[in-house]
Amino acid sequence: MNAMHTLGPAVGILVASLSTAAAQNERQPTTTPPPPRVSQPRAEQAATVAALLDRMSNVRGYDIVNAATESVGSVQDLIIDRGSGRVEYVLMKSGGVLGIGGKTIAVPFARLSAPSLTERRFMTDITKEQAEQAAAFVPENWSDLRRDPWADRMHTKVARSDLTSSEKNDADTDPTATAIAAAMEEALGGEVVAVKREWSGRSEDVIVELRTNDGKVRDLQLGPSWWVMSQPSAPMRGDKVEAKVRVITKDGANPRYIVSNATVDGKTLVLRDSQFRPAWNVANGATTDDARRSDEPARAATSRLVLASEIIGAKAVALDKEGGDIEDAIMDVRSGTILALCVDPNDSTLGWGDTIRSVPWSATTFGADEKVHIDATQQMLTAAPEIPKDLNAQPTWVSSVYQTFGVPAPRLERSWDASSRDRTMKGDDSSWIAAALSGPTATFSGTASRPRNEAIGKSNAQIHVVTLTSGNRVEEVVIAPYEYASTNQLAPTQGEQIEVSGRIMTLDGRRYIVAQKITRAGRTTDIWSGDKPGWLKR
Repeated sequence: MNAMHTLGPAVGILVASLSTAAAQNERQPTTTPPPPRVSQPRAEQAATVAALLDRMSNVRGYDIVNAATESVGSVQDLIIDRGSGRVEYVLMKSGGVLGIGGKTIAVPFARLSAPSLTERRFMTDITKEQAEQAAAFVPENWSDLRRDPWADRMHTKVARSDLTSSEKNDADTDPTATAIAAAMEEALGGEVVAVKREWSGRSEDVIVELRTNDGKVRDLQLGPSWWVMSQPSAPMRGDKVEAKVRVITKDGANPRYIVSNATVDGKTLVLRDSQFRPAWNVANGATTDDARRSDEPARAATSRLVLASEIIGAKAVALDKEGGDIEDAIMDVRSGTILALCVDPNDSTLGWGDTIRSVPWSATTFGADEKVHIDATQQMLTAAPEIPKDLNAQPTWVSSVYQTFGVPAPRLERSWDASSRDRTMKGDDSSWIAAALSGPTATFSGTASRPRNEAIGKSNAQIHVVTLTSGNRVEEVVIAPYEYASTNQLAPTQGEQIEVSGRIMTLDGRRYIVAQKITRAGRTTDIWSGDKPGWLKR
């Protein structure tokens, strides 16, 4: 495998040119550990979707087409959140002839949708012209990524702009540090019962369920999964832990046990410095004195993002034994979630013969040592499910993988991210929305054609529009802003039979039906709620 090329939080992304978890209170021990809690959905707007699975080796090669079915590029690689396994960007190769020439640009996954596996392609609102005008993603020599001035320039220019205002505040001042500093310190020791990953705001945090030396069970909050689980001292089940925690109680809520530093099976895990600033902010350009004094300073600056191509082919380690390689990964192409890694054992070291097995993403960590570490007992390894030939033919297969390893299956969501919402909100939608509300109601069914994106009224956002034909009647139908339509799988395809209910709108001399409900394949979806469009709901 090539030397690892991690991606910092600053990336040259196309979006620039297109526009902790609460811990439970102290619990008495039980003979059987309580089941892991299901991760809570992120605070940002999202839509739960039905899984559509494919191998990552297939996804790297998907064609990317726009609403006019023009090919704007193909998937070269994926950029993944190291902790959650969520695909954040797709590296798209655009231009060139027969794979020669062209350039690579990074497209936010929120700008893509996957209609079906039979087509094996993503749809996007990106035009050929926008792809041609976008800046190239990285230097041609990937091995120079961390040393190239490009990374420094983009870190300063892009990383902060891609954060929400609250994230900027957390990264720069970390107001939580003040509360932690004022809290009571407590020393806790015990054994790790479970390592859980729970969403808090826009990040996934690691919560360690610790059975203390006095027999109690407490949930300890460590930090973001991408950082904590990439450390050489990342906690796993059965590890012995000695931790210094700060206990925060607010407004009568259950206390939160926030770990400042710990020893995990004899290895030091520094999470906050002497001023309680988080060590993971080193990766965002902050200074952390304890991290600088750490024996492994490079670990403190581990990148949140990593290329999928770096994970495939990595060595697999379980029970402190190295005995296989990561052969592939299973991805839900609708939500952009890596659900499982496919492990080729090579030999019987891991105890599961020579059959390729599946391991849930949340039971693995991809560390700075370029290896995938599996948090599992020998019993879990030997019971690891085989990978079916048809991934979508067995709906219960994914859940069985997660049950085998004792971790909760993730909630599959397509996130309509804050930047997409902002692009829509900044465009003046009020003109055409007001015009739609004043029009008469209408219901129309027919055959969809010419799916496209265009500006309507004074809006700067790209609105998805489709032509609907039934006999001699032809209507132009407004669906929703493209990001919202794509995220919620509302965009009709060429030749599809649909029915829409909404209001007739005449704007700038053109007649439209503004769809407030849409029925596709017998399933009706509300696009509006009363007089409020779904994309403007908070």
